[in-house]
Amino acid sequence: MHSGAGNGADIASKPFGSAASARAQCGFTLLEMIVVIVLIAIGLSLVSFGITRGLESVRTREAGRDLTLALRATRTQAITSGQATLLDFNLVHQSYRRPGQTPTSLPQGMHMQLTTAAALRVNQQAAVAFFPDGSSTGGSILLTKAGRTWRIDIAWLTGTVRWQEVPP
Repeated sequence: MHSGAGNGADIASKPFGSAASARAQCGFTLLEMIVVIVLIAIGLSLVSFGITRGLESVRTREAGRDLTLALRATRTQAITSGQATLLDFNLVHQSYRRPGQTPTSLPQGMHMQLTTAAALRVNQQAAVAFFPDGSSTGGSILLTKAGRTWRIDIAWLTGTVRWQEVPP
């Protein structure tokens, strides 16, 4: 039979270094903790970069969609008011303006090219006209950003507006 005194003798007979090394292996060293923190920081920065790129892509698509909606709203206004209505474009400032509204600028880095009737183009100012019967002067708008291109087509006969991404 073992007595409680024998257990103390077993511990006393172990070398001093082995008890210390057993305690040291229970925790983490400062270097290990720093490495883990650096890896977490790198992972978070990669995730935030991906989210930022995703948000920028959404903003770019949203700008094209908003321009398409502005064209459609201008056409609707011409039909309901019974008067020709213009959507004005400022190619220097890369912006457009609906009647009675403040100008809307495209996102930073997005460029717009407009093809429309020569009579509605003066220097870097241009417009697309919509008429009470729904027709328009027609034309197309190319939006480009970061190697991607979108095309907005405005049919002259019907005034319908169609937006689509152009394959590279």
